[in-house]
Amino acid sequence: MFALTGLSDSANITGIFEKWGFSARVAYNWRGTFLASVNNGGSRNPRYFEPYGTLDFSLGYELNNHFSVSFEGVNVLGEDLRVYGRSKKQLFFAQEGHARYYLGARYRFGGDTVAPPPPPPRRRLRLRRHLRRRRPAPTDR
Repeated sequence: MFALTGLSDSANITGIFEKWGFSARVAYNWRGTFLASVNNGGSRNPRYFEPYGTLDFSLGYELNNHFSVSFEGVNVLGEDLRVYGRSKKQLFFAQEGHARYYLGARYRFGGDTVAPPPPPPRRRLRLRRHLRRRRPAPTDR
Protein backbone atom coordinates (compact mmCIF):
# COMPACT_ATOMS: atom_id res chain seq x y z
CA MET A 1 0.00 0.00 0.00
CA PHE A 2 1.30 3.45 -0.94
CA ALA A 3 0.17 6.54 0.99
CA LEU A 4 1.27 10.16 1.26
CA THR A 5 1.19 11.82 4.66
CA GLY A 6 -1.82 14.07 5.15
CA LEU A 7 -3.58 12.94 1.96
CA SER A 8 -7.20 11.82 2.34
CA ASP A 9 -10.68 12.08 0.91
CA SER A 10 -12.84 14.89 2.24
CA ALA A 11 -16.33 16.27 1.76
CA ASN A 12 -17.97 19.51 2.87
CA ILE A 13 -21.50 20.83 2.51
CA THR A 14 -22.82 24.14 3.81
CA GLY A 15 -26.26 25.76 3.78
CA ILE A 16 -26.67 29.50 4.40
CA PHE A 17 -29.78 31.67 4.80
CA GLU A 18 -29.83 35.45 5.34
CA LYS A 19 -32.96 37.58 5.18
CA TRP A 20 -35.06 39.95 7.34
CA GLY A 21 -32.26 40.32 9.88
CA PHE A 22 -32.10 36.57 10.46
CA SER A 23 -29.08 34.46 9.49
CA ALA A 24 -28.58 30.69 9.69
CA ARG A 25 -25.71 28.43 8.67
CA VAL A 26 -25.38 24.64 8.81
CA ALA A 27 -22.19 22.85 7.76
CA TYR A 28 -20.99 19.26 7.71
CA ASN A 29 -17.28 18.56 7.19
CA TRP A 30 -15.85 15.05 6.78
CA ARG A 31 -12.32 13.77 6.33
CA GLY A 32 -11.42 10.14 5.61
CA THR A 33 -8.61 8.03 7.03
CA PHE A 34 -5.17 9.54 6.47
CA LEU A 35 -1.56 8.78 7.29
CA ALA A 36 -0.21 11.43 9.69
CA SER A 37 3.38 10.21 10.09
CA VAL A 38 5.56 7.24 9.16
CA ASN A 39 8.05 7.13 12.04
CA ASN A 40 6.17 7.40 15.33
CA GLY A 41 8.52 6.93 18.29
CA GLY A 42 11.54 6.21 16.10
CA SER A 43 10.46 2.62 15.43
CA ARG A 44 8.94 3.07 11.96
CA ASN A 45 5.37 2.87 13.30
CA PRO A 46 2.93 4.80 11.15
CA ARG A 47 0.16 6.97 12.66
CA TYR A 48 -3.28 6.96 11.02
CA PHE A 49 -6.27 9.16 11.85
CA GLU A 50 -9.71 7.54 11.66
CA PRO A 51 -12.41 9.19 9.54
CA TYR A 52 -13.76 12.27 11.27
CA GLY A 53 -16.86 14.36 10.62
CA THR A 54 -18.35 17.41 12.33
CA LEU A 55 -21.74 19.09 12.14
CA ASP A 56 -21.75 22.79 13.01
CA PHE A 57 -24.48 25.43 12.97
CA SER A 58 -24.98 29.09 13.78
CA LEU A 59 -28.08 31.23 14.18
CA GLY A 60 -28.16 35.00 14.40
CA TYR A 61 -30.72 37.78 14.61
CA GLU A 62 -30.15 41.51 14.16
CA LEU A 63 -32.59 43.27 16.47
CA ASN A 64 -31.78 46.74 15.09
CA ASN A 65 -28.87 48.55 13.44
CA HIS A 66 -26.87 48.38 16.66
CA PHE A 67 -27.70 45.17 18.52
CA SER A 68 -27.53 41.52 17.39
CA VAL A 69 -27.56 38.13 19.12
CA SER A 70 -26.16 34.77 18.02
CA PHE A 71 -26.16 31.10 18.99
CA GLU A 72 -23.58 28.63 17.66
CA GLY A 73 -23.00 24.88 17.96
CA VAL A 74 -19.72 23.13 17.10
CA ASN A 75 -19.32 19.34 16.70
CA VAL A 76 -23.00 18.84 17.53
CA LEU A 77 -22.77 15.10 16.88
CA GLY A 78 -19.93 14.71 19.42
CA GLU A 79 -17.59 12.93 17.00
CA ASP A 80 -14.55 11.32 18.67
CA LEU A 81 -10.96 11.58 17.42
CA ARG A 82 -8.83 8.40 17.23
CA VAL A 83 -5.23 7.84 16.11
CA TYR A 84 -3.91 4.31 15.59
CA GLY A 85 -0.85 2.47 14.28
CA ARG A 86 -0.52 -0.44 11.85
CA SER A 87 -3.92 -1.81 12.89
CA LYS A 88 -6.95 -0.22 14.53
CA LYS A 89 -6.20 -2.28 17.64
CA GLN A 90 -2.89 -0.38 18.09
CA LEU A 91 -4.45 2.78 19.53
CA PHE A 92 -2.06 5.73 20.09
CA PHE A 93 -4.49 8.51 20.98
CA ALA A 94 -8.22 8.90 21.59
CA GLN A 95 -10.13 12.05 22.42
CA GLU A 96 -13.81 12.20 23.28
CA GLY A 97 -15.54 14.79 21.20
CA HIS A 98 -18.13 16.90 22.93
CA ALA A 99 -20.56 19.33 21.43
CA ARG A 100 -19.78 22.96 22.25
CA TYR A 101 -22.38 25.73 22.27
CA TYR A 102 -21.81 29.47 22.30
CA LEU A 103 -24.21 32.33 22.94
CA GLY A 104 -23.19 35.80 21.86
CA ALA A 105 -24.37 39.40 21.70
CA ARG A 106 -22.90 42.33 19.81
CA TYR A 107 -23.47 46.06 20.06
CA ARG A 108 -22.20 48.47 17.40
CA PHE A 109 -21.51 52.02 18.50
CA GLY A 110 -22.01 54.97 16.21
CA GLY A 111 -24.78 56.69 14.32
CA ASP A 112 -27.16 55.20 11.82
CA THR A 113 -25.54 56.97 8.91
CA VAL A 114 -22.66 55.51 7.03
CA ALA A 115 -19.51 57.62 6.89
CA PRO A 116 -18.83 59.11 3.45
CA PRO A 117 -16.08 57.47 1.44
CA PRO A 118 -12.67 59.13 1.53
CA PRO A 119 -11.80 61.50 -1.30
CA PRO A 120 -9.95 60.01 -4.24
CA PRO A 121 -6.16 60.33 -4.10
CA ARG A 122 -4.76 63.48 -5.67
CA ARG A 123 -2.80 63.01 -8.82
CA ARG A 124 0.76 64.08 -8.54
CA LEU A 125 1.66 66.55 -11.23
CA ARG A 126 5.15 66.55 -12.57
CA LEU A 127 6.41 69.71 -14.12
CA ARG A 128 8.72 69.18 -16.96
CA ARG A 129 10.49 71.81 -18.88
CA HIS A 130 10.90 71.11 -22.48
CA LEU A 131 13.39 73.09 -24.37
CA ARG A 132 12.29 73.41 -27.89
CA ARG A 133 14.95 73.99 -30.42
CA ARG A 134 13.82 76.03 -33.20
CA ARG A 135 14.51 74.36 -36.41
CA PRO A 136 15.23 76.49 -39.34
CA ALA A 137 12.46 76.68 -41.86
CA PRO A 138 12.98 74.32 -44.73
CA THR A 139 14.38 76.04 -47.74
CA ASP A 140 13.72 75.06 -51.27
CA ARG A 141 16.85 73.98 -53.03
